[in-house]
Amino acid sequence: MQTTLAFLERIIPDHPNQVYLLNYPVCTVDEQRQLTPLASALSFGIVTQITLDSKNRYRITFSANQPFLLTKKKVAQTYDNPGQLDPESLLKTNGYQLVPDFDQHLTTDQQFQNRLDTSLTNFQQLKRIPSRYITVDCEFGPFFKKHGVGNWQPALIHGMNTGIYQLSALSFDAHHQTELLFDHYLDNPYFLPEKQLTGLAETGLTLVEYQQQANPVTVLKAFINQVLASHRPLAFWDARYDLKCLRWLMATYYDRLTANEHRLIKQPFQLFDSELYTDAVINRANHQANLGQHLLPLNGVAGLLNIANPHQHNALWDALTIHHVIEKLTQLKVEPVQVLTAPQPPAIPPTLALPTPKTKDHKYQLVHQLRSTGQTYREIAATVGISISGVNYILKKHPITNS
Repeated sequence: MQTTLAFLERIIPDHPNQVYLLNYPVCTVDEQRQLTPLASALSFGIVTQITLDSKNRYRITFSANQPFLLTKKKVAQTYDNPGQLDPESLLKTNGYQLVPDFDQHLTTDQQFQNRLDTSLTNFQQLKRIPSRYITVDCEFGPFFKKHGVGNWQPALIHGMNTGIYQLSALSFDAHHQTELLFDHYLDNPYFLPEKQLTGLAETGLTLVEYQQQANPVTVLKAFINQVLASHRPLAFWDARYDLKCLRWLMATYYDRLTANEHRLIKQPFQLFDSELYTDAVINRANHQANLGQHLLPLNGVAGLLNIANPHQHNALWDALTIHHVIEKLTQLKVEPVQVLTAPQPPAIPPTLALPTPKTKDHKYQLVHQLRSTGQTYREIAATVGISISGVNYILKKHPITNS
């Protein structure tokens, strides 16, 4: 049985606890039990449901993010709302209150959320890959913030804990690569210094050149004006996460884009998710419903299809791999399905294809033939249907002579 709640306070070790209140964003709570919107979680949207299931797990659902589960030991307080009080009255009844400037904490980040909601969201999902398309792939780096000297801590920046480190795209037409080859690293200020060193090693650029070419605004503008402006369908491996990170990038640097670039990131486009297509090919002959998604790794699928990528987890090489995997899967999908039949007991092969003895001479020949194969007198007698002494008589008294 499921219980519906209106309020939950979550225990966060070594940090302020978090509060989930229906129809409000995620908040932190201070020692005075005042609630402040959590900036890093505003991209989750508002809390739409809080439930306790039969396994004593709390499920929190959001308007713009995946739900998650909490066990009871991670929860400090919960309240239902049988009297249907308004949120602020419910909080006051239980000793909580909103911070005085609560709405001001939402202004900037709500604007960020609005930008997320209008960037690369107007798309048509394709079930078949067209002849002309662009494969897009991203590599990611975790976000960190510096605390003190040399102390870097994992960080959430506008609801994301990772960002795009390498962004690549390749265009194809009628099975052949065409003019577009887009490959850029991004030098995000929230990456660890080691990430920058890796980018320098990969590109062979000087630090100044790398910082210029890998500037996130520079890369984003190039992607918009080269890839999006082509108006071709975009093929990703995992479109859901790649698009989420691209939208974050566009919302972060929205003010640095031109009016035409704003138009391009809001325009309709066609989207092909190769990971979902792989799932469809796997299940094309399976008549069971609701089997779920396999969510297989790109290079794992490539290996199964006998495609070797010598530079895995490099966005440019993975973009090329996506194309070849799509090609192979498309061929597989049109091949007839091998429908299996029920397993049958194995056929027992005859020991010898022997003639049926019809006359005395045939019987004598058969006895000699069986003996020549190494059979015993007893075995020959059983096969021919005579006595053992009869076998002995034939072999000794009626030898076969060559004519």
